[in-house]
Formats: sequence, structure tokens, C-alpha cells
Amino acid sequence: MTNALANKTDKQLITLVKRGQEAFFETAFAVWEIDRRKIWKESAKSMADFCDMEFGMSPADVTRYKGAARVLLNLHGFSVLPTNEGQARELVRLRHAEPQKTVWKAVVDSGEPITARLIRETADRLLGKVEEDTQPEPEIVITGIGRLVKVVQMLAKVVVNEDDRDAAVEQLDLIEGELARLRASLTDSVAV
Repeated sequence: MTNALANKTDKQLITLVKRGQEAFFETAFAVWEIDRRKIWKESAKSMADFCDMEFGMSPADVTRYKGAARVLLNLHGFSVLPTNEGQARELVRLRHAEPQKTVWKAVVDSGEPITARLIRETADRLLGKVEEDTQPEPEIVITGIGRLVKVVQMLAKVVVNEDDRDAAVEQLDLIEGELARLRASLTDSVAV
């Protein structure tokens, strides 16, 4: 492959890289659509299993592609969009549409060449230091919610003495707050 590239002109090499970047986003939207249509259910237990069997993709690759597609969907309406996977990855770590839009607008309005580094620095400046995305795969979230429902059903059967009742109610208030944040993050996702 290296010998074949050695004979390419500068312009041909640049075109090749641009085609590769476009292919990344096309693949991202295809992975997104496969998941949205649940095409994977015909032959696999999960989207990650399907992509591994069909394309040899790791779960991390699937997450990366789906994240990039989500970012592009969230930025719909902007005249300038991310042009490569590195730029998209910096926006993915912001997790939700509004911070992505805020940071992207600031980056575009800056007039500077758009790089992943500029996006990260702008996000850190506007939003504070953003933790790396440790969000689990959707299948894990759904399984966890199912387990939580079973635990709550089990706890509903337990008789709490009066001394422990106030502490239990306080803990339930904390859980309700966390569940409200989870619901907001799930409903904040782009619905296509």
C-alpha cells in the first residue's frame, strides 16, 4: 500500500484523506440507522454483537460511530459541521445536545482553524473541565434499570420500623433526584 501511495500527487493524497473522513461519517450514520431500525435483532443479541459479527467492530468502535452520528444530528442547522472523527469525539464527551451546540457555536465563531484541541479547550473554558465519557452501552443501562425495578419491588415488601422511616425517605428523595436526572438525559437524546 505504501508504494501505491508514493506515486500519488499531493492533491490525490489530500483527496484520499477527505474521502476517508467522509466515509467515517457515512459509516457513523449507517451504524446509527442499523441501531435505530433494530436490524441487529434478526441475527444477534445486541448491537455490539451484530457489529462484531458483521463488520469486526469492537463495542468501542460502535459507541464511537454512534456518538459521531448523534453529534452531527445534534448540530443540524449549523452551516459548518465537524469534518473528522477527532472533532466529533471532543463533542461526544459533552454527552448532550445543548452543551455540544454551545461549544460548537463558540468554536465556529472564533474564526480559528477548527481542531479537536480547540474544541476541547473551548469546552473546558465554557463548561469547566469535562470528565471523560464513561457512559455505558445502552444495553447495560437498560439491564441496570431492570435490576433497579426488581430491587425497588423487593424493598416495597420490607416493613420499615418508625425509627428508620425518616432515613429511608431521605434516601428515596436522593434516588428520585438521580432518577429525574437519568430521565432527563434519556429524553434529551436525539430522537430520530
